[in-house]
Amino acid sequence: MNDYILNFGEINQKFVEWFCSNGGKISPKIAFKDYSSENSGRGVVAVDDIQPFEVLFSIPHSIILSEKTSSLKDLIPSDEFEKLGKINSWFPLILCMMYESQKEDSLWKPYFDILPREFDTPMFWNEEQLAELEGTSVIDKIGRVEAEIQFNEHLLPIIQYNTYGELCSADLLRKYGFVDENNIHDIVELNGQFVVDTLSIDEDTKDKKAFKLNIEMLLEEDILNDILILDTTKEIPPELIIIAKIMTMDKAQFKKFRKTNNFPEPKMNLDIKTRLIQLFEKRLSMYKTSIKEDDEILKSNNISLKLKYTIIMRLSEKRILHGLLDNLNNWNDDEKKEEIQRKKRKIK
Repeated sequence: MNDYILNFGEINQKFVEWFCSNGGKISPKIAFKDYSSENSGRGVVAVDDIQPFEVLFSIPHSIILSEKTSSLKDLIPSDEFEKLGKINSWFPLILCMMYESQKEDSLWKPYFDILPREFDTPMFWNEEQLAELEGTSVIDKIGRVEAEIQFNEHLLPIIQYNTYGELCSADLLRKYGFVDENNIHDIVELNGQFVVDTLSIDEDTKDKKAFKLNIEMLLEEDILNDILILDTTKEIPPELIIIAKIMTMDKAQFKKFRKTNNFPEPKMNLDIKTRLIQLFEKRLSMYKTSIKEDDEILKSNNISLKLKYTIIMRLSEKRILHGLLDNLNNWNDDEKKEEIQRKKRKIK
């Protein structure tokens, strides 16, 4: 026996409580019945005489699951639902059910909890089982192949967001007017000039002519670009470490670098760590709000969809930057000690 059967009464009770607390009504003349002993799920039976046309239950529009009530409407434009509906009228509902059934905080979770987990209709049989139907008229009426083709062609691209490509939230918002929560393609963009200005040493201590030549070399080698990207892996790009090392060179180091044209290794050290922390903190300071403040705004019931999308996007960017700062602050202590010892030896 599985949990579905063992918790039959508890699951039913939670569903009824949810249903009634959201405006649903159930007649006391009907009740759930467990048919698991008959290899079935649950059913509804009469426990009292029912008169003709007597109302047994009523469902408010607010808890009827559809593309208009599902939270998926915040992620997929309405015209996309319309296109799907024209292909197959069931597609919008199927998509919403797939989405809501995976959410632990879904409004409809108690409803999904009472639904069966397995089906015995031929649509869900394996090839060996289907082979036993050969010669009957049933095999031609299942429609499994057609259903799989339609799913792969029309629903799967939406699920994977292939319709939009592997876009970050900023591009999704700009192009399509929505964002996707927990988007693995989210990024933080660092303006190249901003990086150079922030990482550079003081004007008085650098050779301005050599500095300009090094910038040109970084651009030619595609190490420095108009935009540098930080992504959800929260790993510091090697080219950013190289840029930081070159930007913090003194005149003697500049001269040596120009003579050999050998770029420094993208290996972290204490000086670079400090510079990068300053860079990421300065980038974070460009936002008007903190992560905590954004989280509080999202909890509001009166928030507009535009503001919600904006906050989701900037929260993702802030978390990337905070993740990078955490990585820097947790930089291996042994490497720190080794770096300190090297500096001490140089001083001696």
